Amino acid sequence: MNVTYWALKPSEEIINDLTSKIQNYDDYLVKSGMMSELRDAYNAFYGDSKIRDAGTQGELKAISINHFASLIRNLVSLVSNNKPAWQPIASNTDSASQASAVLASGLLDFYMKDRRLDRMFRNACLMTCFLKESWIETTWDTQLGEVVAIDSETNTTLHEGDLKYSLFQLNDVIRDFTRKNAEFDWLITRSFVNKYDLSAQFQEHKEKIESVSYDGISQSKVRLNTKSTFADESDLIPFFNFYFKPCAALPNGRMITFIDDQVLTDGPLPYPKIPLVRLSAEDSFENCFAHSPMMDVLPVQKAIDTMASILITNNASFGVQNIQYPKGASINVQQISGGLNLIEIDTNIGELKPLQLTASAPESYRLFDMLVQQSQLLSGINDAIRGQTTAGTSGAALALLSQQAIQFANGLQQGQVSLIEDVGTLSIQILQRYANTKRVAVLTGKHNRPLLKEWSSADLSGVSRITIESGNALSKTASGRLTMADSLLQSGMIQRPEQYISVLTTGQLEPLYENEQSQLMLIRKENERLSEGQPVRALLTHDHQNHILEHAAVLANPEILDNPNSPVVQNTLDHISEHLQLAQSMPPALAMLLKQQPLPQPMPVGPQPAAVMDGTNSITTEAGLVNGPSLPTNPATGEQIKFNN
Repeated sequence: MNVTYWALKPSEEIINDLTSKIQNYDDYLVKSGMMSELRDAYNAFYGDSKIRDAGTQGELKAISINHFASLIRNLVSLVSNNKPAWQPIASNTDSASQASAVLASGLLDFYMKDRRLDRMFRNACLMTCFLKESWIETTWDTQLGEVVAIDSETNTTLHEGDLKYSLFQLNDVIRDFTRKNAEFDWLITRSFVNKYDLSAQFQEHKEKIESVSYDGISQSKVRLNTKSTFADESDLIPFFNFYFKPCAALPNGRMITFIDDQVLTDGPLPYPKIPLVRLSAEDSFENCFAHSPMMDVLPVQKAIDTMASILITNNASFGVQNIQYPKGASINVQQISGGLNLIEIDTNIGELKPLQLTASAPESYRLFDMLVQQSQLLSGINDAIRGQTTAGTSGAALALLSQQAIQFANGLQQGQVSLIEDVGTLSIQILQRYANTKRVAVLTGKHNRPLLKEWSSADLSGVSRITIESGNALSKTASGRLTMADSLLQSGMIQRPEQYISVLTTGQLEPLYENEQSQLMLIRKENERLSEGQPVRALLTHDHQNHILEHAAVLANPEILDNPNSPVVQNTLDHISEHLQLAQSMPPALAMLLKQQPLPQPMPVGPQPAAVMDGTNSITTEAGLVNGPSLPTNPATGEQIKFNN
């Protein structure tokens, strides 16, 4: 019996399998209780800004003191506070590959600013903390970029295309929920788009697209914010992307875009892999979903709200003073209202006494404080991170406490680093494949100055992967950066005030060795030209000692040495000689400013000219120039006393 693998079915048949998988996934989230858990976390994080009446007759007060959200925001700031330092890995050591790596780093910085990627990374980290996981989708959108042409038949504009980034939460990334790990063969993303914009892109399906409506009732079971499910008149409709990775069954993979029961596009996967990257703090064993340690704080937050509501109810109910008086006393409410009243009473009957009902048991307050402390312990966020340290705590102690908190959050931090690296790598791979037209980007040049750079996919061909430099834990907090800056200043690595300020504000050390890195890039490019037999020019401001040492490596090749007349040998020796002459003639003041050791002046070569003999004794002549001791004087005459030999 031949059974066709569902992923190989044609468009008109596979659409039923895809809609069935979406329905089954939504049902699983509801029946497993996961959707209810996510809603609890969602409502706890965003809290309630009101004190509400509770109880059967509204006799109780309900208040939320949201430590859950505060701890999460502190954790997110701790993990994603610093801007990622891109480290593109070149596929080769030649200067062209190195230039590609530099361009790739600049482009990723450009997209960080232009597409607000830094904010998306932060939101992904935030979402992961209270919704277990988050996903970032990196795709190529043909509707973005500059207009390059106009289609005369449809009168629509054709764009050059550009990268598009989208953030998804757990309930909108449909998967095979029976898997025991997160190694997925296929994924489906659910987003909500304007159906009229979509129909303009797919005019052949215009009637079908515009007939689809947003079903708030059916969608409400998998939405976190149930208040937004009543917008039945919305122009937004569910839009799905199906990705199947390249494998033995589908060597080219597969990608399908569809709405409802209508396939819009169907073809091979246009990316090197499924363009979805997951961020998680921890994986769940024997489960394809992630786990967040902050979910352990959720029940503690509910207990904090309960205790706070008990205390506020007691004070709200009995905060207004009640008074008891003896039966038969001729006193009414008007006599004691307003205050500052003189009241005459019969002491034989009794005295007026206040009723003290606002006092809560001390154990209630101690329990409340204990719950707050437990929430901090479970989250790993200490008082130093929350800015509640005692007076007199040293900067080193604060840095240590901050570092301990970061180490506790190591899982989330590693996940954040992997997310940024994978998104950066996928972005460059997509640009290498589709950015074929020349385009201009505003990159960051030297000293953070804007630089217009024209580029295309060919200029990125030398990059194989993107990594980031996450830095150490000290660079994540202000106290840690202050400690770093002071240590570098004492060690002499910081030479100028702007370098100190840069380390203090960003924690990045690149400005400290930017000049040295530029010199190494120049030397590498010159060595390539010398190896090809091309002449290279030296300048007075070059680091001559390092240039000479590195250029000598060009001649460390037996094949070159076998041919002493080779232009490689001649040009390299000439270039080294030029560096040597410039180093010897460099003014000491310039050498000092460039922090280079001046070379000694060359000694004269050959016999020295003899001194001209003029009949004078040079020794006595020079001795006569020496000032000897003064002779004593005669006190009577004032003349010097002369001694006879």
